[in-house]
Amino acid sequence: IIAFNTAADSNASALAEKEGVKIYFYDVIYRALEEVRAALEGLLEPIFNEILAGKVEVRQLFKSSNLGTIAGCQVISGVVDKNSKVRILRNDEQIWEGGITSLRRFKDEVREVRSGMECGLRFRNFDAVEVGDVIQVLKVERVAQTL
Repeated sequence: IIAFNTAADSNASALAEKEGVKIYFYDVIYRALEEVRAALEGLLEPIFNEILAGKVEVRQLFKSSNLGTIAGCQVISGVVDKNSKVRILRNDEQIWEGGITSLRRFKDEVREVRSGMECGLRFRNFDAVEVGDVIQVLKVERVAQTL
């Protein structure tokens, strides 16, 4: 219960306490509005925006008995970050979406690879990559909803 410029009598306070109802008292309206807005925004589901951070093309495949398929790639634009979400496209149709298991530059595991460079990629639970596939690298941002 939100009370503005008033007080609860003893019977109302006792009943509210017995029933587990909270009463919030305010004498300045903007404070009441701010707290109600903050409480309601906390109940809203977050919105996630995907931003295209990079584009990669699969140039060659390497098969490993231990690791599976490794995609030899060229970063066409942007940056590939190891923690990025990726979307694999074949003939302009999405065939898979998920995460990167391994990002390598030559034999070294790296955190990111920039435009114009080559890299080796392995994907989480996906081995059916083919030469010519395009990989969109996505940065996911959480956007708070406001009232």
